[in-house]
Amino acid sequence: MILGKRPDVERFLSRPDAAVRAALIYGRRQHMINLFTWPGPPAKEASQTRNGYQLESWPANGMIFWAVSDLNEAELRQFISLYRQN
Repeated sequence: MILGKRPDVERFLSRPDAAVRAALIYGRRQHMINLFTWPGPPAKEASQTRNGYQLESWPANGMIFWAVSDLNEAELRQFISLYRQN
């Protein structure tokens, strides 16, 4: 498994309410950024820290996005900003 033994990620991907989900993996220096997306209704943007990981979510074009990484909040938000420009 590309994500390694990450129980939090495995639980997230196997949730019973999960229809179809895509996971993209990016690297920044020695850090991994997991970007998850699936169809869903508009939702509020959210930001939280859990077990040393930054989690950021946002809606766009009928999709829900979640970025998860051990990067600091500023660097993860910079990645999200660049991703959303494309």
